[in-house]
Amino acid sequence: MASVYAMSTRLLSFLLMIEDALSCLQGQSVSSTRIVNYHRGLARMSLNDGSAVHLQNYSLADGQICVKAMLFWPRCEVPIAHSIYPRENFDWRGAAAKVAEIFLAGPAAAGIAPTEANEAPPALTKLTAVG
Repeated sequence: MASVYAMSTRLLSFLLMIEDALSCLQGQSVSSTRIVNYHRGLARMSLNDGSAVHLQNYSLADGQICVKAMLFWPRCEVPIAHSIYPRENFDWRGAAAKVAEIFLAGPAAAGIAPTEANEAPPALTKLTAVG
């Protein structure tokens, strides 16, 4: 459990590396807000266009640490998950650049079609009374 807590304190640094990689790949600065919950091992970066990167760290059954990046885009119901398994002497900047590349490729690169602008996502459609 101590290794997960130690990793959670690095989530903000990793989130900043992802933001830097996005800025470098786009050629312009990224406007975002960041929230980190160190106790739960969660971090989120929300961009002004409605997209977001969520990070979660946890230990697997064998004790290995995993950082899961969930990538969200506007008008896209399904996020993309990217798992990172850090080892000793791990290249965090390289991992952040990979997350940024996947993020900039968008949901279409993963075969996920965005919803139409006038189409409400299923979670927001009106509920019907039952019983």
